[in-house]
Amino acid sequence: MKDAAAGSGERMADSETGSREAAAELRITRVGALSDHDLVAVVTYLLAKHPDTFPPMLDDALGAVGGKAGAAGTGGQNSAGEGKHEW
Repeated sequence: MKDAAAGSGERMADSETGSREAAAELRITRVGALSDHDLVAVVTYLLAKHPDTFPPMLDDALGAVGGKAGAAGTGGQNSAGEGKHEW
């Protein structure tokens, strides 16, 4: 009986992980489809809504995608010089 319960728990965990991954992929698609103006609006909203927690997360994310100096110096362009962001 113990083994059946363990197997069921593993399947539930796999299902939950799959659901989270699907939700994350949907968010990435939605963010990728935003115009530059709308992307700035989303970041501004998050900065205002979560002033204690979002700025450090934003700094970490900017550092991860190109460094602070690189992110500020590109004018919203990715490394290929295009206006869209690569996530």
